[in-house]
Amino acid sequence: MGIVKSYILNFSNFKTELVVILFLMFPLVILFGAIGSNPTKIIFILSIPIVLFLTLRFEFLYLLIIILLFIKEYLFGFSWVSYLPVVLLLSFIITFKNISINDFRSSIVAPLLIYFILTIPSYINNQVPWESIKETFNLFIFFILVLLTIAAHSDQVQFKKYLVFYLGMVLINGVFLILNGVISGSREFGFAGVMYVDYVGIGIILSIIILLFASSQNKIFYTLLTLILIVASLFTQTRNAFISIILTFTLLLLYLIKKSDYFNLNKRYLIIILLSSIFLVGGIYISLKTINPEISQRTEELAQSNQQILDEEGAATSSIISRIFIWSTAVNAFSHNPIFGVGIYAFPYISEKYNKLPQFIFEEYVEGRYPHIAFLAVLTETGIVGLIGFIILLFYIIRLSFESMSYSSNRNEKITTLLLNWAQVYIVISMFMTDAWLWDHGIILWGIVLGLNISNRKLLKSKMS
Repeated sequence: MGIVKSYILNFSNFKTELVVILFLMFPLVILFGAIGSNPTKIIFILSIPIVLFLTLRFEFLYLLIIILLFIKEYLFGFSWVSYLPVVLLLSFIITFKNISINDFRSSIVAPLLIYFILTIPSYINNQVPWESIKETFNLFIFFILVLLTIAAHSDQVQFKKYLVFYLGMVLINGVFLILNGVISGSREFGFAGVMYVDYVGIGIILSIIILLFASSQNKIFYTLLTLILIVASLFTQTRNAFISIILTFTLLLLYLIKKSDYFNLNKRYLIIILLSSIFLVGGIYISLKTINPEISQRTEELAQSNQQILDEEGAATSSIISRIFIWSTAVNAFSHNPIFGVGIYAFPYISEKYNKLPQFIFEEYVEGRYPHIAFLAVLTETGIVGLIGFIILLFYIIRLSFESMSYSSNRNEKITTLLLNWAQVYIVISMFMTDAWLWDHGIILWGIVLGLNISNRKLLKSKMS
């Protein structure tokens, strides 16, 4: 572990650190897969945070949360990783001495509380209050994770370590799913499950930023890393993630072009990258299409104007059609409860009451599912009141994150801040495509990214005072 502890805040050493992470993580990932889904595996996984807690190593426990983001196993209706923030809270209380309320002070606390308070009126029309209370555990652990991340971290070396660790996991799963995709010729998500489509999206944005600032001798390594992650993303065949990646990447380059002097980047070089990336992605897409034709089929569904809704067997002809079934039901639920919504996290439990679809379609494509768009989910479940709170929260998240850039005084601080900011930007853009950021693995990763962002801001601001 001495090598792991030797991190320094020099991004030119990222390549070495990533190799170390891969070397350390690969046996653990294989072990997870080899044990299999049985009680032994559950006991094994749940014993890890206990052991780490007893050793009083808060940082190890935090790294375990990142690992478990890539393990799609559940217990009592929640993923394993969802329980870790509670254990992290106990570890924080025991590990950190002289804790004060000032450790938790942050400009993001008020927007978080506003959003949480504005979701409470959704219980007025809630027909399944106990289910909502249970599912609100997602918001509880999100709040805990953000506050603990802010209070416990005061060193950019830690931020970098988490980013490298995360990228290592993304790369391992990416290689795994590419190999499976080539062998099987089918759509793949790897051992991380469907949430990987956004994990790798954030990974691509992070690797591109590091590539732009890499020294000349390391650009080959970072280019290879970026290409592997792009290929892995294409193998997931997920349109929503593709759109989120492209939009975030485009906005990132436009931002860097505007701020090229501040980051000491060549503006002409950035413009060339923006234009050439279009041809690069197109070339990768055409190449993979010959290897795995299914990659293009889902993407090209969007271009079919005469597409049928159902096939001869009564099945939806595309995932877009199945989403429309969910959206129409969610909009109908909202129209009946526009002010306070149907109840936070309640839509999967009460959607049948607002169903206007044939029963067999509802049971196949709508029943038990969330609205698939974060903003629509918030609007449907907490109404206009809850959506106002959600928008206020997102506004302050973006504002506070980018304020951190003005507090960054040197190259490493600028790069770290840029990485954290654009991971957050990806999440916000992705919320227009999916609601996965509101619960389970998604809200845990969002909590980590948001917590590190605000912690970084707090650290940088303190250096100026």
